[in-house]
Amino acid sequence: MKSKYAILLGYVVAMCVAVYGQTAAKTGRLAEFDKNGEGAATKQPLGSGDRSLTIKVDNLERRYLVHVPPEYDGKKPVPVVVVFHGGGGTARDAMHETGWAPKADQEGFLAVFPEAMPPDPKRPSRFGTNGQVWNDGSGRFHAGQKSIPDVEFINAMIDDLLARFNVDRRCIYATGFSNGASMAFRVGVELSARIAATAPVAGALWLKQPKLDRPVSIYYITGDADPLNPFEGGTPKFATGAASRDMASQTKPPAREQVATWARLLGCQADPESAPASPGVTTLIYSGGRDDSEVRFTIIKDHGHVWPGGKNLLPEAWVGKASDTFKATDAIWEFFQKHAGIEAPASLPAATNRDQATSVGMPVLRIISGLIAGDQHDGVRSFKGIPFAAPPVGDLRWKPPQPVKPWDGTRACTAFSPRCPQPKSFITISAEPMNEDCLYLNVWTKAKSVDAKLPVMVWIHGGGYTTGSGSQPLYDGAALARQGVVVVTINYRLGPFGFLAHPLLSKESPHAASGNYGLLDQIAALVWVQENIAAFGGDP
Repeated sequence: MKSKYAILLGYVVAMCVAVYGQTAAKTGRLAEFDKNGEGAATKQPLGSGDRSLTIKVDNLERRYLVHVPPEYDGKKPVPVVVVFHGGGGTARDAMHETGWAPKADQEGFLAVFPEAMPPDPKRPSRFGTNGQVWNDGSGRFHAGQKSIPDVEFINAMIDDLLARFNVDRRCIYATGFSNGASMAFRVGVELSARIAATAPVAGALWLKQPKLDRPVSIYYITGDADPLNPFEGGTPKFATGAASRDMASQTKPPAREQVATWARLLGCQADPESAPASPGVTTLIYSGGRDDSEVRFTIIKDHGHVWPGGKNLLPEAWVGKASDTFKATDAIWEFFQKHAGIEAPASLPAATNRDQATSVGMPVLRIISGLIAGDQHDGVRSFKGIPFAAPPVGDLRWKPPQPVKPWDGTRACTAFSPRCPQPKSFITISAEPMNEDCLYLNVWTKAKSVDAKLPVMVWIHGGGYTTGSGSQPLYDGAALARQGVVVVTINYRLGPFGFLAHPLLSKESPHAASGNYGLLDQIAALVWVQENIAAFGGDP
């Protein structure tokens, strides 16, 4: 390998400018992107089916599943339903148990299934021995005792969804079962600026003094024979009468008391009305809340601790009997459709990030790879040196650009990156040093909200594919940004680093082609812009 690269580097030194310009013609085509994302210039738009995604929150790797319906094409904003699994369960369990994935296919929304944290993240999750549990506000289990930042995770997950998909921010909903229902209660309160409506099933509102930033309608569903969510309140127990130490550490409030608490939060009428009854099912409606909000409360007779109309994953001896008289998923979706919220904010930074941004006085926003902080001057925000691809060095030299590795914390983007290696030229006035680690771009915008939807101009510098950079003073985007345009300038590999075609490189390529790396860099930057520019107030 070393001898091969020694030959190639010697070849680079001997190459002339004429060869650079002829590379595309010699290869005959650009290297294709791998359809599965491996070897791709950047992450491709996610297609239909189940997608497993990962983000980092407070140095914890957090995962969630997204079920994308077949008709999703990214052109039309779609609703999101976040489904929280029960205590000890998984995202796959929730998907299998509730039927939200086929419902998403039928109705055309994104069904999202986040994963809670197990006690030992280094070991596989297992019900009973290393079960995943939500920090639902009760202080129970390892999640509550260790103060796992689950609300911050869901907040960051929503940011990630907004960056990856065309989401209707008026229609972000939450639901969940058991411990997941309690989490649906909690995010309905603590993320009420983003959640349009919530629908807990067989869980509890543990928060002592809940306050809503805006009205969030709620649909609470439970059975009157649920041993783990006792209808009249008390200690949760299995149907056998046994209870774990964690379960018995807190007594649940009565179901009616939780519903009445939420009705007061919304300003609903104190006395509910009865909806048309069906055998074994009673539904009460507290109407008249602010901004047409409401509380809906369904009680299922002789029903235990099972998702109504779903699949029971636990023994009847533990959870009690299930009634087949009511299908919760259908009823909840019908309820959600009536309760689109106002336009939710595009980002609610976690407290630590907000404090950091305030302390340094920088504008901070979230892109797919993480949080970035820039500068602000004369009404224009600038973000310089944002990586759009991994450093093309070592084994990535003379390879298609690879995706950026996400980072923790907030990345300072206040200075231009190095220029790509190039010869001296009277055209290039940029003062930045040269380095192979050069695949960065810069953004100028005056937008203060993602709702601005400003036009976007991407400037690809000239220089005969041998010189130039996105940081030249001539390309400063501030003046044009003041006119209402989001301006992006980019770097791309130049000269032999960007356009070397050689049989040895072609032999090791899965596409049997080499060269055009600089053009692939440009494509990668354009894809990055399409996926991230909305965060800067641009119209993708």
